[in-house]
Amino acid sequence: MESIILTISERLEDLRKKHGLTLEQLAEATKISKSALSKYENQDFKDISPFNVATLAKFYGVTTDYLLGVSNMERPDDAEIQELRLTNGALDVLKSGGFNGVLLSEVICHRDFRQLMVDMEIFVDHIAQMQINNLNYGLGTARGIVQKQYRPDENELFYRTAELGEIPADEYVSSVLRDDLTGILRDIREAHPKKAKDDADISPVAVMEEFQKKVQAVIEGEGSPEERAAKACLAAWGIDYDSLTPEEFVVLIGVLEKSKFKENSISRRGKNRLAPQKKRKK
Repeated sequence: MESIILTISERLEDLRKKHGLTLEQLAEATKISKSALSKYENQDFKDISPFNVATLAKFYGVTTDYLLGVSNMERPDDAEIQELRLTNGALDVLKSGGFNGVLLSEVICHRDFRQLMVDMEIFVDHIAQMQINNLNYGLGTARGIVQKQYRPDENELFYRTAELGEIPADEYVSSVLRDDLTGILRDIREAHPKKAKDDADISPVAVMEEFQKKVQAVIEGEGSPEERAAKACLAAWGIDYDSLTPEEFVVLIGVLEKSKFKENSISRRGKNRLAPQKKRKK
């Protein structure tokens, strides 16, 4: 797939529109006449002075090679990677990040990456589609001849085989591309060390199930209503009930009394009664 090289006229017009400028505004900013700028954007123009090339390149922040159609690299700092033949849009994506650069590097360095790129080019440029369509046309012609001469049943073996032998070009090449990419990613995954069970990410469902078990155990457990309510809150916060001092537990009960969801106020007597029941650490 060949890179598209725009003409000088096309590039000048694209840059002006990209910056949201009219010819009058550009002429005022660059001190180049409007008639000259208009002529440069005309596909029939013959020449542009080196001075004006340099002036426009500096104004737009691009290389003179870009304006003259020698390179697809707009910015001077991109010139050294020109041989990669990447577009400016691709460079912007690579520089912006927001994706796993290490994984991208692994995909590019995989032994089958070149095959993936070739198959992508075949798909995009309709190369395989033309050949597959020719084969399908031949099968269709053969079916037509058989139908005309022998009028076979629709389920006759050869007739049905010729029908099923027709291949949707896009679906076929898409399946090849899927296999290419899946094979590369599978190899990369197998090369990565597997996470230990303890380090594996815990799903939200598993977290909720564990929390429900803890709350249910608290509800069905021993202790006063105040104590069970406090334990349920502590379980939601991931705090071990036995790690609290009696003083901390009394403070917690006072906080729970302020809940707008609580129908009846927690008895203040519970604080004095609960404190001695707390397990004290030696």
